[in-house]
Amino acid sequence: MRSQASRSVEWYALSARSLPGAAKVLSFAKLAQARALARAGEADEASTALVLSENLLDQARPDTDPAWMNYYTHERLATDATEIYCDLGRPEVALAWSRQADEMPTDRYTRAVGIRLAVEASAYLQKHDLDKGLATARRSVELLSQVRSARAHSYVHDLTATLAPQRGDKRVAAFVAHTRRHLPAAS
Repeated sequence: MRSQASRSVEWYALSARSLPGAAKVLSFAKLAQARALARAGEADEASTALVLSENLLDQARPDTDPAWMNYYTHERLATDATEIYCDLGRPEVALAWSRQADEMPTDRYTRAVGIRLAVEASAYLQKHDLDKGLATARRSVELLSQVRSARAHSYVHDLTATLAPQRGDKRVAAFVAHTRRHLPAAS
C-alpha cells in the first residue's frame, strides 16, 4: 500500500508535467514548505520537501515558466537550503549548499546574497569557527548596507544577538561596532 507522501509525490510530478510553468511554481511552494518544516525542527520532512523542490525545479522548462518566476533558480534554491540546514543545526550541510549558491550575482541579488552570507556566518558559528563566521558576517553587512529591508537586516541582528556572550572578544566587539555603523537597526 502506497503512503500518503508517495501519492503526493506522484501528484506533484504529474501536475508538473501537465501544466505549463507548474514545475517551477510547485518547486517554490515545496521550498517554502521545507523552510517552514525546518523552522519547526522537522528534519526528515524538511529534507524530503527540499528534495522534491529540487526535483521539480529540474523539471522546469524556461519556455513555459511564468516571467514572475525568473528569479527562482537553482542558486536561489541553494540559498534557501542553506537556511534550512542552518535552522536544523547541520552547519556542514548548510555550508555545502551555500557553496552551490556562490554563483548568484551580488549586483542583481544583493539582498538574497547578503541574507545567505548572514546565514552562512551563523553556520560557521555553529561549527565554533569564529574567524570565518565574522569574516562572512562582515561581507553580509557590506552587502545588506546597500538595501533597505528590515527582514534582511534582521538576519544580521540575529547574528549579533548570537554573538552577545562573546562581546568581550575584541574581534566580536569590532564586528558589532561595524554593524552598528552600517546597519544601525540591526545592532
